[in-house]
Amino acid sequence: MPRDWDDVYTDPRHDAASEWEASDRFHAEARRHLRAPVVNHRWAVDGFPPTRKVPLRFDLPTAAGAFADAFVTPGRSPRISLLFAASSGHASRAPALRFWRTLIGALLAEFPGAEIVLLWALRGRRTTTPGVTAADIAGLQQDFPEVRNAYDVGLLNQLADEDEAAPANPAVDNG
Repeated sequence: MPRDWDDVYTDPRHDAASEWEASDRFHAEARRHLRAPVVNHRWAVDGFPPTRKVPLRFDLPTAAGAFADAFVTPGRSPRISLLFAASSGHASRAPALRFWRTLIGALLAEFPGAEIVLLWALRGRRTTTPGVTAADIAGLQQDFPEVRNAYDVGLLNQLADEDEAAPANPAVDNG
């Protein structure tokens, strides 16, 4: 990671100890390593432009809401989404399929009647899930009927929720 930056802003909550010692050590090391003319200290930021906090809002197209209505089981609760994404971009650094199988089993034991939705992509123009195949996902669905395969349905469809009313936006390509 480069040492010198124009600006460095880190989450001020990391100044206090958390439950995760490894995370605390990472943030402390990052603070020592990174250099910049403008760095935040707690919530105070001298030199950054003023910000105005506004709620994040994203209106999904009507087509995405319709997809969600047909894809998930209406009213099913809880619905748990799992993102099988490797931040490293390499399969050797991603959790093994054995981990996901164990996690899904534990979630379903803890939350009987839950619906598990698997998110991400096997194919695409940008980011995909390394080390996971269509056969792997089919095997999870066979072993766990509560698993829904939302791989490769498009990002907007993955974001849609059948409980939310979709606004009247035109359908868009969300591949």
